Amino acid sequence: MTEIVGLEDGLNLLTDLVNSMQINNSMQIAAAYTLVYNMATQKEPYNWRAEIYSLHATLHVRMLQPTCAVIESMDYGEAVLLAILDGWRNFKLYRKMLKRVFSYLDRYYVLQESLPNLTNQADECFLKSLYLPLRWSAMKSLPLSRESTIDSFVAMVNTLGDEEIAAIGEKEKKCIACRSWSQRRSLMKVMSAAGILNLANFDNNNAAGTIAGEEEENINNSSLISVLGNNDLFKKVISYL
Repeated sequence: MTEIVGLEDGLNLLTDLVNSMQINNSMQIAAAYTLVYNMATQKEPYNWRAEIYSLHATLHVRMLQPTCAVIESMDYGEAVLLAILDGWRNFKLYRKMLKRVFSYLDRYYVLQESLPNLTNQADECFLKSLYLPLRWSAMKSLPLSRESTIDSFVAMVNTLGDEEIAAIGEKEKKCIACRSWSQRRSLMKVMSAAGILNLANFDNNNAAGTIAGEEEENINNSSLISVLGNNDLFKKVISYL
């Protein structure tokens, strides 16, 4: 008969296995996966699926803490965006490794309980633990950074979600006087994710919008440039475009 794995002992052992794990070390990953499987398939009241799922998120948050501390100590500029992007790359490797360890949950527990899958849960950790707390530092660094760095940063934000921009179609293009619609659209997405630009009332007839910190009523202008131009910080962003 297989020995019952207790909650505290099991979670501590699993945490130790993950902390000592090397990327793509199949033997270490297999050992951790076996522990997850055993703990998640024990009969009640010793079934720890929910606790293991919670640990998956906790491990991602802990992994991001050193990166957050480093970025918080930086001045505004390209170094901030590069540090966030470097953290994102490392995070994706870690996320991939942990998905292999916890994959049993994705196949059964997540589906049965209608929970976010492991990838979505991990991305939510990155969004809440790193990007959102540092979004102002990131946004203030945009005008000071090279175009290639900004493009990479926009691509990262696009991966994290915020679907408000997706609803803007062809009719809105003619309302926005800009040299590059795709670039303006990407920056609008970043601003929206940062809580700077509210696009909830962006309609088909004009470039109505609300700048965070302004009055709640719509600001009706002939172009989005006028809306963003009311915010001194983003005059630099607009001039960049």
